[in-house]
Amino acid sequence: MASLTDINLTSSGKLSDQLHKLIKNKLWLQVIIGMLFGVAMGGKLGPNLGWVLTEPSLLVSSWLAFPGYLFLALIQMIVVPVVLAPVVRGLTAASSIALLLGVDRILDMCWTVVNVLGDITASGVVDKLTSQVEPLPVLQFE
Repeated sequence: MASLTDINLTSSGKLSDQLHKLIKNKLWLQVIIGMLFGVAMGGKLGPNLGWVLTEPSLLVSSWLAFPGYLFLALIQMIVVPVVLAPVVRGLTAASSIALLLGVDRILDMCWTVVNVLGDITASGVVDKLTSQVEPLPVLQFE
């Protein structure tokens, strides 16, 4: 069994350098480490363990949740065009103009249906979220 005197400090320095090189150029690894860190901090600072009072914990968590919701909305705005762009590009690469003119009317109708359904869904989600959220307590400073 190794004791503390047997541990070579230079090997821990090399391990730290190797870990830094691994994380430096890999964004996906940084994201995963950040997610794990966030889950750990949320578990430690959450109201369930009793380390932090419930009111401040809920107040801080509502402020910290906003960037997450914003990030998810931005990802959705990016993913939809990335998925639909190859379809549109394939249609525009067709050699026959008659084929494009026939499909254009159908595509316009599809875009309208998707737009209306998205608006209905977004308004329903906003209505549901705003009806469940209680107003934040007003902090009074003495």
